Amino acid sequence: MKTKYVLVLALFLLPFRSLILSAQEIKGRVYAADENKPLIGATMRVLTEDSVYVTGFTTDEKGRFRSDIKLDNFWLEISYVGYEKNVVLVQNSDRKNVDLGIILLALDSINLESVEVVAQGMVHKTGKIMAYPSAKQVEAATSSLGLLKSMMLPQLFVDPVQESISISGVSGVIYRINGVNASLQEVKALNPQQIARVDYSQLPSMRELDSNSGVLDFILKEPRVGTSLSFGGVSAFTTGFVNGNVNFRTNYKQSQFSIDYNVNYRDYSERRTDELETYSYPDGSVLTRDKRGEFAPFGYTDHNIAVGYLYKNDKDMVNIRFNNQIGSNYNRNRQQMFQEQQLIGQRDIHSSFSSYIPSLDFTYSRKMKNNQGVEVNLVGTLANTDYERTLTDHLDGQTLSEINNMTDGHQKSLIGEVYYWHEGEKVNISAGLRSTYQYASNLYGVNEEVNLKNYNAYPYVQLQGSLGKVSYTAGTGLRFQQQKQGNESVNYWRNTSSLSLSYKQKYWNLQYSVNFRPLFPSLSSLSEVVQEIDSLSIMRGNHSLTPYNTLRNQVNFSVWDNKKFATVLTLVADRSFHPIQQDIFYSPTENRFIFQENNQDYDVNYGAQMIVQMTDILDLFMFQVFGGWNYYKSKGEAYEHTLNNFYYGAYLAMTYKGFQINGTWRKPMKSLYGQYVMTSENNSSINATYKWKNLNVGMGIMFPFTKGSEYRTEQLNQIVTSDRNVLIRNNRNMFYVSLSYNINWGRSIFQSNKRLQNSDRVNSILKVNDN
Repeated sequence: MKTKYVLVLALFLLPFRSLILSAQEIKGRVYAADENKPLIGATMRVLTEDSVYVTGFTTDEKGRFRSDIKLDNFWLEISYVGYEKNVVLVQNSDRKNVDLGIILLALDSINLESVEVVAQGMVHKTGKIMAYPSAKQVEAATSSLGLLKSMMLPQLFVDPVQESISISGVSGVIYRINGVNASLQEVKALNPQQIARVDYSQLPSMRELDSNSGVLDFILKEPRVGTSLSFGGVSAFTTGFVNGNVNFRTNYKQSQFSIDYNVNYRDYSERRTDELETYSYPDGSVLTRDKRGEFAPFGYTDHNIAVGYLYKNDKDMVNIRFNNQIGSNYNRNRQQMFQEQQLIGQRDIHSSFSSYIPSLDFTYSRKMKNNQGVEVNLVGTLANTDYERTLTDHLDGQTLSEINNMTDGHQKSLIGEVYYWHEGEKVNISAGLRSTYQYASNLYGVNEEVNLKNYNAYPYVQLQGSLGKVSYTAGTGLRFQQQKQGNESVNYWRNTSSLSLSYKQKYWNLQYSVNFRPLFPSLSSLSEVVQEIDSLSIMRGNHSLTPYNTLRNQVNFSVWDNKKFATVLTLVADRSFHPIQQDIFYSPTENRFIFQENNQDYDVNYGAQMIVQMTDILDLFMFQVFGGWNYYKSKGEAYEHTLNNFYYGAYLAMTYKGFQINGTWRKPMKSLYGQYVMTSENNSSINATYKWKNLNVGMGIMFPFTKGSEYRTEQLNQIVTSDRNVLIRNNRNMFYVSLSYNINWGRSIFQSNKRLQNSDRVNSILKVNDN
């Protein structure tokens, strides 16, 4: 019996050449993973070790198969048109009967012959990597994010404690479950034992290319339970740090009801900002200010509440979801200001920001004949925000200057999208049209009202297929945007295109991709308003900003041994044409330094990254080391800057039954954008977890042996230079515990096939950044 369950689990984990078993009679059932229904007529092919065809059979009306195979060793291949095949190596020395149970075949996005297995259960396809967790990783994982971290996927960085995921080379992440767009909260609610594999990509499809987001898709291996309830949380002992969630699902006939609640809370008392500034006036005089920070409070609270209803039959699906985002943050910044070692004043900044963003998401999907379908998505969003900031400079009890910034923001938007797909035997075709309307009405102070309108339309089409050993993905789209402020409006038309080519051999894969996309100015940047920063400087919007284009080239070269070793080399070459970057100049009429965004000449980035990893060392350990180099060049009308940066890091994990211990360390990366050099967080952590049945417990420490979490921003402008360093000492050696519990009862084969998910996250308020 133990052998049988090992085989069933391994079929979900490795779709090719991943298992060695002995058998005489082979039987089982084949189901579609996207719908959990039997696949009638699925093909079972028996091949010799040299891949010579011997015999074949198909599944019956209930997806069942049964056959006696009398070869000593053979390959058993399970396939179905439009789905990914499973292949297993069977050794027949013991002549035991084996029931394979239910075998789930996942939808195939491109031609089956473009698949190639790599080490540690990873599969390369055009534009993405398919990764299968090991049985030990699943057994020890206490959460979906914890499982994702333990899989050590190249170019994917996961922090389960701070609940963050990033993919190298893209600016955001789009989450999916079984190909269905989902939120991070829904991903967090997944039980690790449900996850058969994880598909992820740095190369977004044409739908996502306008947002430059990567895609992370969790493919489930088990039918969803009838009713499930899960809750969990992470909390620190030494400071205000809490992440918590409650997720509920229940199915009744053809309907599903869901409730999700997530909270993120931070309350720090020791946050400090040190900054050295130099102001150069037109007459040649120079003013230098050394602002030495004092520890002050900082924090935020974010609530996400969602209620959903879903109805689905064989052809139709209706999904309605009411989302509520409630957020608030506060920041106090205290500094002693020195000029030529003389105290010239104390600065005290109070700022707060609160928001309530409800949205209603409606989706209708219709399946049609010949593996094609259409889906319609509508999302309506309202956003109400309140921003307040007070800056006071004082000395010896006397107020030197006082500045008040207040903004009452209101925004509403409507997003609509129609999407069509056709999954052929050789080529997959998808096309769609997305349209967005946004209206913002913001009141600055007590009498300055700014109204902004934005209309956006985006038709797109994409093809996926293969020509021999070369797989391809090609797409193009047209971005139209109309921006209106008051009685003035302007129209823009821009092309978006992408191409990806992949060539595979037995132990290596070479992939090249290029995409060309436009970026549009934000509503906040277009606001013709002025916000005072302090007594020396102000910031203002710029209604004359125009969209700019980016060209990204990327080469991935992967090598593996199909056992324990894998390495990935990534080369990138990016260029932005006339990017929107901040300028600083002195205005004699206003006697202030002006911070304003303008279209500049170009930004360039060349980079290389190498990742090496090994798994199952002594059947206990796995590690990943990575390092890279980036060269940046940024040129504007009045500046030209370059930056070379080397970075590296390591991840080590040990897994034994339900126990897992891991440690992460990364050297902070530097990046250059316009006239700003930004240094990323000094990330490091040690974590231990234990899983017992449905109970998961853990503990860990963040930022060990450091002063705390640190962030640095350098401003290279010739007129105003600055070096800002932020330290959160509360995070130093921050010890935390985690606890979660899952309850499941009943059983259902109910699945959702929602493909579209849109949301409006645009902030139209022009704010001063004191962090």
